[in-house]
Amino acid sequence: MKELESVIFDWAGTTIDFGCIAPLAAFKKFFLSKGVDIKDEDVRRFMGLKKIDQLNSLFNLQYVRDEWRDNNGKYPDDSDIRNGYESLEGYILNSLTEFAEPITGVIETVDILKKLGVKIGSTTGYTKKMMDILAPIAESKGYCPDSLVCSDEVIEGRPFPYMCYENAKKLKLSSLCKSVKVGDTISDIREGLQAGMWSVGVIYGGNEFGISKEEMDNMDPFERHQKAKNIRFKMYEAGAHAVIYSITELPLLCELIDWNICKGSHPKRISNLNDF
Repeated sequence: MKELESVIFDWAGTTIDFGCIAPLAAFKKFFLSKGVDIKDEDVRRFMGLKKIDQLNSLFNLQYVRDEWRDNNGKYPDDSDIRNGYESLEGYILNSLTEFAEPITGVIETVDILKKLGVKIGSTTGYTKKMMDILAPIAESKGYCPDSLVCSDEVIEGRPFPYMCYENAKKLKLSSLCKSVKVGDTISDIREGLQAGMWSVGVIYGGNEFGISKEEMDNMDPFERHQKAKNIRFKMYEAGAHAVIYSITELPLLCELIDWNICKGSHPKRISNLNDF
């Protein structure tokens, strides 16, 4: 690469944990323990946020509040959120080791990017306590970014850009407009845009697609294509510069972004990369 300096990845649903299953399972278990049958699509709607922010968003849903009242005697309040987060954290910590496998193609993709001189950063909605468990397991399986910033290490998590800023400092980048943010959630895309980066969405393996690798492989091809098409449109609507189906498409896309940077393009002045 002549100008592109770094790629900053999300974790669950982008580089590990195909389908972003671990956090979904943890939220489901927590709410079920309180008598609330929360919908998968609602948990996934707020995925990518700092986990306590995601929990707070879910507590604001009216049916969640009603079911909580019916089973716990009152509507949820601030103390329920605080105590609930402690319980939720336990469920997440217990699920991390089961969902630490790198997504197919990630290790090879990162290797190609590093050989091209690109630094690898990462951001996550997980806390440092969670990543102290998850990161070493991922490393033992072959995935180890040059930099990692967790949601509780900055003043605000996604969609605010502060985790990207911290990556920029750790990686000693000259400018975030010469960097790419890659993620599987709308919050990831907005995080990259807020940071002034090239923002890229990835579909397969991600939260928006929301199913396991086995389920996706057994899915009707036409149905899979239609679902991916809808997610692609949604990510472009959120402001993504590009949307890829598989993480393996990223090196070629990075060459296109590098070419755009070389000719003077800036991520804040380009709406997308013409349906790469």
